[in-house]
Amino acid sequence: MVSHKSVRVVQQLIAGRARMTGCRCQPIRCFSNSRCLTCADGPPVQFDAAVLARMVDDARRPGVRGRPSNTSASATSARDAGFPFNFTLRRSVLRIAANAANRDRQKGRQSDVNHSDLLDMIMGQGGLCAYSGLPMELTQPYSHWQMSIERIDNSQGYVRGNYCLIAAEFNSSVHGEDSGRGTSQWSKRKVELINSLRH
Repeated sequence: MVSHKSVRVVQQLIAGRARMTGCRCQPIRCFSNSRCLTCADGPPVQFDAAVLARMVDDARRPGVRGRPSNTSASATSARDAGFPFNFTLRRSVLRIAANAANRDRQKGRQSDVNHSDLLDMIMGQGGLCAYSGLPMELTQPYSHWQMSIERIDNSQGYVRGNYCLIAAEFNSSVHGEDSGRGTSQWSKRKVELINSLRH
């Protein structure tokens, strides 16, 4: 259990970092990162292929809860605060798989998403968003760039071949059976079209 004292220490570290960077707002801050999530929430830096492979290998092995394996470099203060498991790649993919399966179960759709397939997909995509090609935040929750699962055909559930991993910034809610056409929902094609118009 985390004491109030250790939470206060982390809050002081975050406040000190905000003063150093000139941040003047008072946004919600996350324990795993000392940056302001409102002012500085841009895409993360892409992981080196060897680092990404090591993170995925670590995430495949069930660790001891609280062990700081496959934790991002920005989660140093989180480890100190006693929250290391929440900032691991393993935790991220387990959460995404469980949430997707639960949504399909509630809507009576077929689902076969699992954390192992998601880890394969991360390696296949090189840690990049399937739509934009920008790096995804693999371990940091509450970021616009955190990894998110997206159904390609909204009439089907999260079944193999019908989902990809994208940055949460490009994930929008879809309500209704036929909402894949003529809506604000992002797709790889829309991102490519916007990029072609900009250049």
